[in-house]
Amino acid sequence: MLSEGAQLLSRSISQVRALILATLACTLASGQYLETTIRLPDSAWPHTVLYNPANKQVYCSAGNRDTVYVVDGGTNALVGRIGVGDYPTDMVYDPAGNKIYCTNWYSGTVSVIDCESDSVVATVPVGDRPNSLCLSAAAGRVFCASSGSDSVAVIDMSADTVIVTLPAGDHPTDVACNAAGNRVFCANSRTNDVTVIDAHGDSLVRTLAVGSFPFVIEAGAASGRVYVACQWGDTIAVLNSSGDSVLARLPTAGWPRALCYNRIENKLYVACSSGDSLTIIDAGPDTVLYSVYAGDWPFALLCDPGHNKVYCADFEGDSVVVFDGSADTIIYHRFVGQGQGPREFALNPEYGRVYVALYYESAIAVFRDTSPAAIGLEEKQPVGESSVPVFVRDMLVLGGESNATLLDISGRKVLDLIPGANDIRQVVPGVYFLRERSATPKVVVQR
Repeated sequence: MLSEGAQLLSRSISQVRALILATLACTLASGQYLETTIRLPDSAWPHTVLYNPANKQVYCSAGNRDTVYVVDGGTNALVGRIGVGDYPTDMVYDPAGNKIYCTNWYSGTVSVIDCESDSVVATVPVGDRPNSLCLSAAAGRVFCASSGSDSVAVIDMSADTVIVTLPAGDHPTDVACNAAGNRVFCANSRTNDVTVIDAHGDSLVRTLAVGSFPFVIEAGAASGRVYVACQWGDTIAVLNSSGDSVLARLPTAGWPRALCYNRIENKLYVACSSGDSLTIIDAGPDTVLYSVYAGDWPFALLCDPGHNKVYCADFEGDSVVVFDGSADTIIYHRFVGQGQGPREFALNPEYGRVYVALYYESAIAVFRDTSPAAIGLEEKQPVGESSVPVFVRDMLVLGGESNATLLDISGRKVLDLIPGANDIRQVVPGVYFLRERSATPKVVVQR
């Protein structure tokens, strides 16, 4: 007969074993695991991570080292460092020019990095304390918000010079370009409004009052609507695509800190820091579905559309939480180390990797998804004009003049397609069907 103490010890061991097995089962089922941690120099304070698909490298701005570090996207090896301005923070990638634009907070400049040589080819003065960038490929412009000078600098991407500096509201915190590339939205935190900019005309359109302390913007929704997180008001302001009006104000679980859009499910995810939750919004009717627990102080979000998963950085809990994009349930939760401060994500779809900057640890954690990702088209063979299966890799070229829908084998919509080239690098390899008005040909997506 075991003593009471022995029984308690045995029960505790059993509970720990069950927890370990449950955690392992969850990891195996979801496909996630922590592959490695890439160490940067001490006190580097990494801010933003960015994946460049052209040269398959990861770039990380390290504020306290005045450096952008370069990581090989295949081997996870640290392969380079690029000296930039004083305290680099935000970055944006220009695929047409294979360049990266990087804000330098204390220098008041933007460094332009040529990704072929991994060197700075231009330094552009933009304003006091630049903190956010967005890019309009349609207009050939990069827009930089500077919180210290209450302005937005418009950079011509062909010459890498400032065309004009536009006035914004008090203390702009974020800029975002809509999907059409013709409107830029700037959140002004202290004047509780959004400045709307004509991206082609390089001019101000209007200013919209949105709510208390607008902080971050999501402008990539399929509907074209724009979402603004108003922190002090605990709300999301919904704007129409042209920035003419506020369509709705939606409640959140508290202190909305980050946004991401899941195009597979047409849902908006809101990281609510004070509520320790994600508020999830149906982006069709723009209604709040529910809020789910997401850890201690959710800080950043990333959607992986190829696997239909949403990653959340649990800043105070030093963890990464992964949600199933369909069920909105936690399928993976990983503690990354005490006091490490996970803060920003980047997706490498080709290798099935997600990178998270660990601010206090001066490192980059690399998560791997074991299910296939990052596929595309081997031959740009038009579909919709033949009854035989079509094998594709990077790009699916849709023939004819009608839109179509890519369906999985269960009949569930995976992607809306338009005539011409469609980027399908995020689609998981497998057999799919193309639903058109007159036919349903088979499409085989492969690596």
